[in-house]
Amino acid sequence: MLTREQLVAMLSRADTAWTTVQGVTRQWRRHVLVTSAFEQYFEMLLAAGQQSMASARATRDDGDDDPIIESVLAVAADSHGRRRRAHAVSRRGEEWQADTVVIDGDTFWARTGASVVTNEGDPRRSHGGADIVALLLPSAVPAGFDLAATGEQELVAHRPCTVAAASPRQPDPHGRTPGSEVFNMIAGGTDFRLSIDLQTGILLRVIKFVGGEIAEVCEFTEITIDKQLDDALFAPLL
Repeated sequence: MLTREQLVAMLSRADTAWTTVQGVTRQWRRHVLVTSAFEQYFEMLLAAGQQSMASARATRDDGDDDPIIESVLAVAADSHGRRRRAHAVSRRGEEWQADTVVIDGDTFWARTGASVVTNEGDPRRSHGGADIVALLLPSAVPAGFDLAATGEQELVAHRPCTVAAASPRQPDPHGRTPGSEVFNMIAGGTDFRLSIDLQTGILLRVIKFVGGEIAEVCEFTEITIDKQLDDALFAPLL
């Protein structure tokens, strides 16, 4: 079984262990459970003296007893994530995302229907939608989470992974401790399961449990690593 030190080493070097990635990802969450976890996180921020961060408290939507939200994306990334593309394959209960997002350094293009918006390279303006690439860049995880090997292995996207348990550390008063954003997840949660690719150290699946139930999943269902990608994937959207 891997030691904690070996897990930390795998995650720490993963950001530069690949050159290109192309695949399909799935983001799934139960609204009620992730909201409950966020509210507990909100209280923890207040206790840690982070009133300004806690002001972003989530609101509960009572229009559905327990809605399921899911997005399936075709993604591509190279240059260690500086160029990335995400295209919506299917959605359930998710309406805010653009159909296609392309990011090249500081510049983004986002298309929804026939409409395209861009920041024209202004680094003060950013755009979400391709953030699941964070699973490919997990070097910040050890700074925010205590890790423990479970002794389990599993296949994710046809690649062998070691499975680790992760629990978040207490946030510091200055907000520097990384949290669920490193998994592209809603803030909150104390119980995570990480499927770490044995070859590269990238995260192929992360599961958040709340009250023993699966509350949120971010995963690759298909992945190809270090294949030459067509530059047209990252061309400006028109």
